[in-house]
Amino acid sequence: MTDGREFKIGVLAGDGIGPEITAATLEVLQVAAERTGLRLRLTHRLVGWKAKQQAGVLISRETEAELRASDGWIMGPTFAGEYPMDDHCNGHPSGYLRKTFKLFANVRPVRAWPQLNPLIPDLDVTIIRENTEGFYPDRNLAWGYGEFMPTEDVGLAPRVITGVACDRFARFSLDYAAAAGETMRHTYGGSGRRCVNGGVHRSRHHGDTKIGGRHHGET
Repeated sequence: MTDGREFKIGVLAGDGIGPEITAATLEVLQVAAERTGLRLRLTHRLVGWKAKQQAGVLISRETEAELRASDGWIMGPTFAGEYPMDDHCNGHPSGYLRKTFKLFANVRPVRAWPQLNPLIPDLDVTIIRENTEGFYPDRNLAWGYGEFMPTEDVGLAPRVITGVACDRFARFSLDYAAAAGETMRHTYGGSGRRCVNGGVHRSRHHGDTKIGGRHHGET
C-alpha cells in the first residue's frame, strides 16, 4: 500500500508507434495503481509532429516546465531523422530530454517468461547503456550537431567520451547491481579499436571494483 500521496505523471505519446505503446503502458499502469492503491494524476503533453504543428517546436518550454514539476513521466517513441533541425531539440526531442534532464542511463531488464517456451529459460539480465555521449550526434556537443560531410560522399561523426560521464555511469551501474543483489557486472566499451576514447571508458570502469567495494568489473 502507498502513503496516500498523489503522484503527478507526465505523458508524452510521441510519434509513429508511440501513441499505441503509450496507451498500452497506461493500461498496465492504471491496473497496477488500482491494485496497490496508488493515486495518479496524469498530465498529457505534446511532443514531436503535433507539438511542431501547434507550438512551432518539437517540445515546448511549457511542456518542459510541466515535466520538471512532475514526479515522473512516460514518453513514447519519437522519430529519429525525420524532424526538421530548426529548433532547440536539434531534430531529436527524445535526445534533448535525455540530455537536459541528465537521463544518462538507459536501463533495460530482460527476463525469460517460462510460459513462452524461451530458448534460455533462466535468462535474467539487465543491460544498462550510457545515453548522452558516444556517437549520439544530437546530444554529444554543447553547440552544433555532431555530424558533418566534408565531401558529398563522406559522412563523419565524432565519438565523445568523458571521465565525468563514465564515473557517474559506473556508480549508477554498481548501485543498481547492489540493489538487485548482483555480484558480477560486465562492461563493454570497444576500447580495442578506439584506444583513446575507449581508454577513457576502460580506465574509469576497470577500477570500478573500488567504488563501494561491492562488485567485480570485467571489460
